Amino acid sequence: KNTFLPVEELLKEAPAAGEVTVFDAEKIEEALDAYGELVPRAQDALSSEALAKIESYSELPLADYLAAYPVARAIAELGEAEASAEFSSALKQLKRLYADLTESQQALVSNYAEIAAANSMIDIYAADAVTKMISRYRAGLDGLTIEEVRLAYAALTPVQQALVTGTEGLDLTIPAPAESQSPSSCNSSLSVVAAGVTGLVLLAILQRRREK
Repeated sequence: KNTFLPVEELLKEAPAAGEVTVFDAEKIEEALDAYGELVPRAQDALSSEALAKIESYSELPLADYLAAYPVARAIAELGEAEASAEFSSALKQLKRLYADLTESQQALVSNYAEIAAANSMIDIYAADAVTKMISRYRAGLDGLTIEEVRLAYAALTPVQQALVTGTEGLDLTIPAPAESQSPSSCNSSLSVVAAGVTGLVLLAILQRRREK
């Protein structure tokens, strides 16, 4: 390419190397690619400021920025934490994507703290759902049984269980399996509960509460 003006504009909008964040990765890659497509005469016609940026970008770990960018963007687009199976699934997927990055790439995901904040909200939502469930059980509403309350409580993580209130006087321990039921069968059932109750029953209860 002979014209350098579009590249000059790209570089004018691009940040200095010392100010680059993960969200600038694609813009910098675009500018570098455009610069590389220029003929030597057009490259030399760029302003000294633009050429200085090109040189400074060569010292950046651009591959790491590009690897981290999709994760950071997905976190930014996650939105406000909500009590839904879809949000919980999206949160788990983001954690997996982040875990797949190298340490240097993870360090570039500057908004990862939002994942921890969302986790805290999910913990609160789940614990609040069980707290409400206990309250309704005590009031004799919805035909709830102590067995259902125990299963819901057991499906929570220890952090979530610590947030549940109103448990005074209730035995929330799931009884040992009867002799006719093997421990492995019981454990299998509890695994299903742990995987599904929080994501479906508890969140559904909370969703109904939010709609009232």
